[in-house]
Amino acid sequence: MHILEISVYAITNPGKQSKHKEVMLKIVTPMVISSSVIFLLVLIWVMKRQKKGFSKDVEKVTEIMTHQLVSYHVIQRATNNFDEFNLIGVGNSGYVYKGTLSSGTAVAIKVLDLENEQV
Repeated sequence: MHILEISVYAITNPGKQSKHKEVMLKIVTPMVISSSVIFLLVLIWVMKRQKKGFSKDVEKVTEIMTHQLVSYHVIQRATNNFDEFNLIGVGNSGYVYKGTLSSGTAVAIKVLDLENEQV
């Protein structure tokens, strides 16, 4: 036979449990608050880094989009009249040549194969 035991101490000393809860609150509350503050600071830091990266990407795109127009004659000269030595790639849609403009800027020129149906 099993006898249910009840602690006389718990019944006669209910203030002990409320003290325990109070101590737990004094420990847990600062931990939760400090964890939340740290989380928010890290979140703000990550967002600022992403924003800086985004603005750098916008600058790069703007720089790329402000390219100069070049005549076919300049492209021929830059690639040495599309010399095979300057051929750097061949694909389904055409050929890619490397070249150097008279300003010294290195460029890649794609010559499309208009007879290919995949273009």
